[in-house]
Amino acid sequence: MSRSEWSRTKPVVLDFSAEWCYWCQKEKPYLQRYNTADNGAWVWARVDVDENPDLTQQYQVDGIPALVDIKNGTEAGSRMVGFDGPSSLRDWLNRL
Repeated sequence: MSRSEWSRTKPVVLDFSAEWCYWCQKEKPYLQRYNTADNGAWVWARVDVDENPDLTQQYQVDGIPALVDIKNGTEAGSRMVGFDGPSSLRDWLNRL
């Protein structure tokens, strides 16, 4: 199933990151924990910017970590760029 198809039934969070990105690695365990806690209410789709430059350019991602909310195949709502700590991440996810 594609991102576009998934996003018709639940939000898809595109997680633009890289292995070498310190803040991406700090954010990752919280995304894992919250995704599990939310029982699949949203799809977590990791996007390595080094391996997916076309997708990174398509969504005009200039800084990482960057989370992009996709609904019905298009970007919806706000983005979260950078990692401000677990409470900011939880607040952003609660607004999906």
